[in-house]
Amino acid sequence: MEDEEKSHASFGRLLQTSKPERHILFVGVVALFFSVLSTLAFPYYLGSIIDNAADDEKSHGERRRALTSGIVQLLIIVLVGNVFTFIRGTAFTLAGERVVARMRRELYQAILAQETAFFDSQETGELMNRLSADTTVIQSACTVNISMGLRALASIVLSIILLFITSWKLTLVMMAVVPAIVVGAILFGRYVKTISRKYQDALAIAASASQQALSNIRTVRSFGAEKKEQLRYNGNIDETYQLGVKKAVGYGLFAGGTSTAGYIGIIGVLWYGGVQVVNGALTAGDLFSFLVYTITIAMSLAAVSSLFTEFMNAIGASERVFQLIDREPEIVNDVGIAPAHQMIGKIEISNVSFTYPARPDAPVLRDFSLTVNPRETVALVGQSGSGKSTVLALIQRLYDISEGSLRIDDVPVTELNSRYMRKYIGVVAQEPELFGGTIRENILYGSEAAYLAANGVVDEMPWRARRGDRRAAIPEELVPEEKLREVASMANCLTFIEEFPDKFDTLVGEKGVHLSGGQKQRVAIARALLCDPKILLLDEATSALDADSEYLVQQAIDRTMADRTVIIIAHRLSTVRDADRIVVMRHGEILGIGRHEELLKSNETYQQLVQRQLQGNGDGKKGISANRSSWQSFGWKSPSSDK
Repeated sequence: MEDEEKSHASFGRLLQTSKPERHILFVGVVALFFSVLSTLAFPYYLGSIIDNAADDEKSHGERRRALTSGIVQLLIIVLVGNVFTFIRGTAFTLAGERVVARMRRELYQAILAQETAFFDSQETGELMNRLSADTTVIQSACTVNISMGLRALASIVLSIILLFITSWKLTLVMMAVVPAIVVGAILFGRYVKTISRKYQDALAIAASASQQALSNIRTVRSFGAEKKEQLRYNGNIDETYQLGVKKAVGYGLFAGGTSTAGYIGIIGVLWYGGVQVVNGALTAGDLFSFLVYTITIAMSLAAVSSLFTEFMNAIGASERVFQLIDREPEIVNDVGIAPAHQMIGKIEISNVSFTYPARPDAPVLRDFSLTVNPRETVALVGQSGSGKSTVLALIQRLYDISEGSLRIDDVPVTELNSRYMRKYIGVVAQEPELFGGTIRENILYGSEAAYLAANGVVDEMPWRARRGDRRAAIPEELVPEEKLREVASMANCLTFIEEFPDKFDTLVGEKGVHLSGGQKQRVAIARALLCDPKILLLDEATSALDADSEYLVQQAIDRTMADRTVIIIAHRLSTVRDADRIVVMRHGEILGIGRHEELLKSNETYQQLVQRQLQGNGDGKKGISANRSSWQSFGWKSPSSDK
C-alpha cells in the first residue's frame, strides 16, 4: 500500500516521459498543424467548386475554367497535406520508439536495483509483463495517440472557427450536443481507468503462471501436468476476458452515445441549414461546406473518444510501471565505502538475529556470532533449515540483518559499497544458474568489464563487438585467453570444453540445459575464480552430483581454496573434514565449533550428523562406533578407538 501511495500516475506524468523527445515532437506538431489545415481546406474548396458550377450568372467557359482551377488547387492541397502527414507520422512514431526504449531501460534498471527481499514477494512473470505489455500500452499513448489526439482536437477547434465564420446560428445548433459528450467522456474515463488496471494485473498473473510452467517444463512433463497447467492458465485468461468484456461493453455504450449525439447534431444542422438555403440566407455550397465541417467534427469527436479510452488504459497500466520506477530500494548497491586496496577477507558476525522480510514471524538466526580469519576455511554443517545458507546470504548483503553486526575487514557491511564488496566475493551454489549464451560468456560473467565487452555494450565499453557474432574477440587487456584457460583448468572444466567442436563458444542452452550437472558446476567455479575472490562461498557445491562428478568438482574446489577465506556448506561431511574449523548449527544457533576430530568426541549433534551420513551409505546400523571400517572409509577414526 505504501508503494502505491507513492505512485503518481497521471496524464501529466505520461506526457513527461516524452519530454526528451520534445524536438522531434515539435517537428511532428508543426507538420500536424499544416496537415490539418490542408484537410480543412478541402471542404472549403469543394463548396467553392459547387457554387461556381451552379452560378448561372457565369458563362459556360468561365464555370469550366473555375472548376478546373479548383480541382488543380485541391490536388496541390492533397499532395502538400500528404507530405506533412508523412512527416507527422514519422516524427511521432520515432518519438514513440525512443520513449518506450528509454522507459524499458529505466524500468529494468529500477527492477535490478531492488533488494533481494523485493524479489521474494514478486512473481517473475508479473515483472516481465510490466516490462513488455505495460510499456507498450504507454508507448502508444505517449506519442502516436498524442499525434492523433492533437490532430482531432485541432480539426475540431479549426472547424468550429470556420463554422462560426460561415454561420454562427448553425454552429450553435451543432454545439448543443457537446455538453452531453463531455460528461459521458468524464464518466467513461474513470470507469476505463479502473478496469484497465485490473486487466493489466490479471494479465500479469497469467504471464507469471505461463512463465513458471515454461521455465520448469521438465518438471511439468515428468508429472504429466500439462493439462493442469493449461487449466491454470485458462483460468487466468478467463479473468482477463471477463474484464475485457466489461471494458468492451463500456466502450460500446460510450461510442454509441457519442455517435448518436454527433448524428443528432448533423441532422439538426441539415434541417436548419436547409431552411436557411430556402430562405436565401445561405448558398448550397456554404451548406455543403458546413455539413462537411460538421461531419469532420463528429469524426474527430469519435476519434477523441477512442483515444480517450487508450489514454485511460495507459494511465491504468502506468500506475504499476511508475510504482516500480519510483520505488527506492532498501539496499542501495553503489553507495558506501569502496577502499582503494583489495579486500583481505576477514569476516566478523556478532550477535546477529535475522528473519526474512517475507516471513517476519519465523526467526532464522538467533544471536549468531562467528569470526572467520583471512585465508581460513570454515565449514557450516547442520540439518536443513538450520540457517547455513542464510549466513552466506548475509555475508553477500543480499539482506540486511535484523539485529547485531556483520563486518568485513573491520568495516560494517552496511557501510561498504556493495559492488566493491561483491567484486571480491565468489559464490558457487548447489544448483548453479548459467545463462543461455556460450561457455565463454558464462565464465566471463565473473568479470563485469569483460562480460559487457563480450556482449558489445558500448555504453560501458569503448568498443563494439560484431553484431550477432558470439565469437567476437574479447579485448586482450580485459581477459587474456590464457587467463580464461587458466581458470577453466583450475575448475577442472578445460578438458571437457576442449572436447566440444566450438570449445569455449559452445552454447549451453537455457539455464545450462546442454551441460551435465557436474559440467555446469565446474563452469560456475571457473566463473567465480575469474574475479580472483578473496572470500569464497560454497553452498552445497557437490551434494547433487554423482561420485565421478563430485570427485572432479571437489578437486576443483580444493584448488580454489588456496589463499582465500572460504566458507563451505555441505551435507556430505566427507567434503568438510579438512576444514580449519567446523561450525555445527541447529535452528539458527551454534551448537559447537572445532575441528572434525574434536567435534566427534564432544558434540552430540555432530555425532548424529555423522551417524546419519553412514546410515545413508548403509553402514550405520548399530550406532556411532558400530562399524569401524565405515568410519575409516570416510578417512576418520571411530570415537571408540580413542577410548
